[in-house]
Amino acid sequence: MLTCVERMFLEDGSNYEVIRSALGNYSSEGRYVEGTKSTLSVRGVAQPLTPEEILRLDDARHVKAAFKFYTMTELYEVSPANVAQPDVVTISSRKYEVAGVSDWATHDGGYKVIVVLREEQAHDA
Repeated sequence: MLTCVERMFLEDGSNYEVIRSALGNYSSEGRYVEGTKSTLSVRGVAQPLTPEEILRLDDARHVKAAFKFYTMTELYEVSPANVAQPDVVTISSRKYEVAGVSDWATHDGGYKVIVVLREEQAHDA
C-alpha cells in the first residue's frame, strides 16, 4: 500500500523519460530487425531499494544499481506475453531497465516498478 509520503511523491513527483520498444521482426533474409522506439514522459518517484528488495533481485542480471519507481503509468518488463524489449527509465542521466512490475490497483492504484542498471550498461554510461 502506498504511504502518505509515497502518494505525495506521486502527486508532486518528477517527470522521467521512458523509452519503449515495439516488437521486432525478422527480415526476408532472416535477420532480426528491432522494433521502433518511442519516448514518453512519465510522472513518478525513484527511491532506493530496501536490503530485502536487493536480495530478491535475480543474480544473473549482474545488477550494478537499482531503484524502485512509483508511477501511475503502466511500464513493461520482458515476459512470455511481451517479447519486446523492456521499457527503459532514465534516472539521473542513466538508463535503467524495467526488471519487475507490481500492479497496485488494489492499493489505491499505480505501479511499483523495479528498475536495474546492468554491468554492461554501467560500462557504456
